[in-house]
Amino acid sequence: MWRFIKGRRSASESIDTSRNRVFRLDGVNDYITVPNSSVFNVGLGEFTFAFKYFVVKEKPTSSGWIPLFRKRGTSGAGYGFHHYLSSSDKPVFFMIDSGGNTDNIYFNNSDIPNNTWITLCIRRKGDNYQNKFGANFATSVRNADNLEFFVNGTKITPASYALSAAGQLVLDIDNTTDFLIGTQVGADQAWAGYFDFAAIYNRALSNGEVADLQNYLFSPSGAKALWNFNENSGDTCFDSSSAGNNALRYNNTESALKANPLANGIIFYLKNSTNVVKTFTPLNDVTITQIVRFNNITSASYSTDNVTFTTLTFTSDVATVSINLIGGQPLYLKASTNSGTTNAVLQLNY
Repeated sequence: MWRFIKGRRSASESIDTSRNRVFRLDGVNDYITVPNSSVFNVGLGEFTFAFKYFVVKEKPTSSGWIPLFRKRGTSGAGYGFHHYLSSSDKPVFFMIDSGGNTDNIYFNNSDIPNNTWITLCIRRKGDNYQNKFGANFATSVRNADNLEFFVNGTKITPASYALSAAGQLVLDIDNTTDFLIGTQVGADQAWAGYFDFAAIYNRALSNGEVADLQNYLFSPSGAKALWNFNENSGDTCFDSSSAGNNALRYNNTESALKANPLANGIIFYLKNSTNVVKTFTPLNDVTITQIVRFNNITSASYSTDNVTFTTLTFTSDVATVSINLIGGQPLYLKASTNSGTTNAVLQLNY
């Protein structure tokens, strides 16, 4: 196994997840892209896609969506996962071949919530698939049971399937487009939220390996990309696999303080809420030096006793503070938000 620590990999060092940094996309026009490579063409065989993320932005229009990842142009073959954040629409994983045959697999919004960290794992098993009764299909024949989905290490059942010519040959979804994270070609549905890691394999991870993702343990076998998004500056997302597929964040205009926050310092608030109090409790002694607001925070304050609150003053969305906390001591954060299509976050830097 590989264990990611501050952009390194180690087999023995412990993980200080309280210092783990993530990439933030602002929901305007920035995104992450990886140049086209044959390693992202999964052909007719196995694959695993795994992402840990935190989504903030809701669906932008009545017909819009928010792409988590996508390898497809405006037409033709491809695949991807679109994240909807409303009660009426559902997240969907799709695969399309060059002839327009499409498989859409939909999920319940309750299975993939929008107010917490999600580890999503999508895997397709080998060439000779089994149905839910354990019987083999003929080689390269597809069925809804070919694909399995996990959220935070637990297998989930899709809400529904829409398959073109179900039971026929597996769709050839290979193409020559770039691999995109947080956007799609020819659309403005930009992602607002955070990415902790992404991993792509040319094989199906075992159940144990899927569970290991929760502890930042990644098998090197079959890895075609392993991005931990733990860079503290710059726009390059380094690939820790042997494939060397570094990713780039485009159109980022924010400072590292805003764009590369600490994962444990992200405090989420729903839109259109008033004086909601959340807590941050560090495991070890920390000194909070800045609090950054992201999307629709209209006012905020903090308290160490949940009684007397100090109002935060933001300059360019950053409030400079000096808050000393001992390990296990909670910090109370009160915030109000306005209405709109985007929820809100306070980011703590310490």
